[in-house]
Amino acid sequence: MRRAAPLGAGAKSLDRGSTFQAERRLLERRKPLAAASPRRAADPPKPMRHRPRRRPATEQEIARDWHELVCRSRRCVKCGGQAGPYGHHAIRKEWMRRMVVLARHMWDLDLGVPVCAPCHDRHETKVDPITRAELAAAGIWQRLVQWARLLDERYFPGHAPVLTRLERDYPMEAA
Repeated sequence: MRRAAPLGAGAKSLDRGSTFQAERRLLERRKPLAAASPRRAADPPKPMRHRPRRRPATEQEIARDWHELVCRSRRCVKCGGQAGPYGHHAIRKEWMRRMVVLARHMWDLDLGVPVCAPCHDRHETKVDPITRAELAAAGIWQRLVQWARLLDERYFPGHAPVLTRLERDYPMEAA
């Protein structure tokens, strides 16, 4: 057991009473609080203001952004001209809508092909379709095949309707 050292000339006093009272005085209020006004007590509390919720984007807005992102500063895979104003869906939108599980992937950027308007029209009317070789030269065909396989494995185990459709829509060579 340790004994307390005797107080000497340089030792601090253990009497903290005076210090404690000074600290207590600082914490005490100098004036009592004023009584609440009667009007304030009677007013009901105002409801909190919330930020307005942002409405979800419409399909038209999503489509506009998708087309812009697919074609922005890119070249047409068919003729090499400036792509746009609309991108091309590698897998037809109507077919993806019918296959309800694929509808959520309709606006994936990886499924977009940058083409110019004349080449897009010629592809859609089957006058001059975009070929696999043209997509491969642009570095898009492998990405499309990977996506098709991923979608087939996830939603259609055992058969490959997305890959089959992709291969049917894009011939090896122009006819």
